[in-house]
Amino acid sequence: MPAINGDAVLELRDVQKTFGSTAAVDGITLSVSPGEVFTLLGPSGCGKSTTLRIVAGLEELDAGEVLLGGRLIASGARGFSLPPERRDLGMVFQSYAIWPHMTVFENVAFPLKLRGVPKNVTQSRVEHVLDLVGLSGLGSRGATDLSGGQQQRVALARAIVYEPKLLLLDEPLSNLDAKLREHMRIELRALQQRLGIAVLFVTHDQAEAMVLSDRIAVMQSGRLEQVGTPVALYERPASPFVRDFLGRVLTLEVCLRSAERAEAPGEAGVVFQLPPGCSRAVDGTSKLVLAWRPENVSIEPDSAPGLNRLSAIIESAAYLGERIEYGVRTAGGRSMLVVSTRQNRYEPGAMVGLRVDTSEATLWPGE
Repeated sequence: MPAINGDAVLELRDVQKTFGSTAAVDGITLSVSPGEVFTLLGPSGCGKSTTLRIVAGLEELDAGEVLLGGRLIASGARGFSLPPERRDLGMVFQSYAIWPHMTVFENVAFPLKLRGVPKNVTQSRVEHVLDLVGLSGLGSRGATDLSGGQQQRVALARAIVYEPKLLLLDEPLSNLDAKLREHMRIELRALQQRLGIAVLFVTHDQAEAMVLSDRIAVMQSGRLEQVGTPVALYERPASPFVRDFLGRVLTLEVCLRSAERAEAPGEAGVVFQLPPGCSRAVDGTSKLVLAWRPENVSIEPDSAPGLNRLSAIIESAAYLGERIEYGVRTAGGRSMLVVSTRQNRYEPGAMVGLRVDTSEATLWPGE
């Protein structure tokens, strides 16, 4: 099989792994470029962590190949799998795996000790990475005496101290509280960019993936549903699964009146202006679904329905500080969740109009 990317740090070629009758990884082919953060995103059981463990050498593949820096490190056909310690990889686990009987310095220095790095070189490297992750001066502290965020930094420092070709991150922020997790996303991305290291990142957190990634592979049932930039996946999903998994989505059954317009049969008099070319992807399909994001809807005072406009009643209002989330029911009986600013507030029972910006809407075959 030809190389996916001649300069790739990591290549997976038709990788397969089965547990019993279940295909956990079902023909995955991808590449990670130098300096890239490539994220495997998907729900629990989709195969993302198994894929990462195959790359790490913690699971043996059944078929396919894994190459690191152009070097074959695993092959199903040859029955070959290089041990984890002989793969030039750093890894941060969900649990951090910090050794409680060691100091911060000793934890970080351990990979260098295993590789026989001289003590003077170890000293300077450990001090350097502790400074990089914001733990300068804490080397003599007991590792588990630190806060959760600091322990996460220790695990990260230990993973990068020997300058691996690739860093593997398996849900590394999931044990942190929400505020610290947001802060660490920014710190982790800034550190990765300073180091210029390639990263294979696993998460089920969509916001995390959107903030940290150069490219995302959305996975379902052991397969890649779509690979692309965060913007491409959010704005141009290739399947209903990707559309619905990444962020919130609102849908309405429609039928085409022309190549430019669609009518909502259940909503009397409501017609939507379609983006150019939107209807071509579903030619010959009678039942259609128009989909858009909550941020593409604005709430207005009630008036007659018209182009891109639905009549609705406010059923609930949740004040969330920077925004208000309204549960609404359209005149045709469709329940939706829409988001609005604090400036114009509506009480439950109020009749309103929902103005849909269809410039980013997508049209799909009926489900």
